Amino acid sequence: MLYPKHLFFLLATFLVPATQAIVSNQHSVDMDGFGYYCSNHSEVRMINIVYGSSPQGLPCQVTFQQNSGSVTQLLSVQRNVDICEYKADSMAARMIDRGWSCQASGN
Repeated sequence: MLYPKHLFFLLATFLVPATQAIVSNQHSVDMDGFGYYCSNHSEVRMINIVYGSSPQGLPCQVTFQQNSGSVTQLLSVQRNVDICEYKADSMAARMIDRGWSCQASGN
């Protein structure tokens, strides 16, 4: 069964030309869960899903990190982890539409 995060990754694989594919340089990136590593020239953005400690992964949060290291919480969800995954997928899709290269990373 494909989950939203897997479906987006498959679509992004076909939508992002190979010349725009990024090399993973995540040594300075804190990826607690599933997320996206996005780049545009020297700019880097991280979209990260932070899963909670319950068996269902709740509560979950979606965070956005810029080059400066500042982290912004975009969403916190108590009931359905799919909402966090959908939010991260749609944020990465918007960035790709704006010319960024995004690569799925994490679990």
